[in-house]
Amino acid sequence: MESVRAALTKLGSKVQVTTTKPDVRPEGDFNAILLNGALAVDAPEWIRSFTGSRVVVQNEVKDIVWTDNAAQAAQSVQQLAEGEEVVRPQKVARSAWTFLIYVFAALFMLELLFVLLTLGISLVAGF
Repeated sequence: MESVRAALTKLGSKVQVTTTKPDVRPEGDFNAILLNGALAVDAPEWIRSFTGSRVVVQNEVKDIVWTDNAAQAAQSVQQLAEGEEVVRPQKVARSAWTFLIYVFAALFMLELLFVLLTLGISLVAGF
């Protein structure tokens, strides 16, 4: 969880963070707790009864498969049923260049549409 604390510091956040062991409930009032995936699956009673927000950070745990949606869950079940190792698909990161190319492609298509519209109007008008 130190990596989350470091990320908060990097963001310039003023959030107060208290670190504790899983079996010890921290003192004071708090609205959220941050847990790793293994702890979320096998949480002590005070975490299960906590009424605030729980933020779970995924981690690699033996025999636990994390999925993002029903389609990934179905794919994981299929792989397990076929005796294969579950392979999570890699997320494709889109760069700013990809976004810029999409914008220029849309502008080009708009220009092409106007040219075709002008050509159609000139054919109908007889010029």
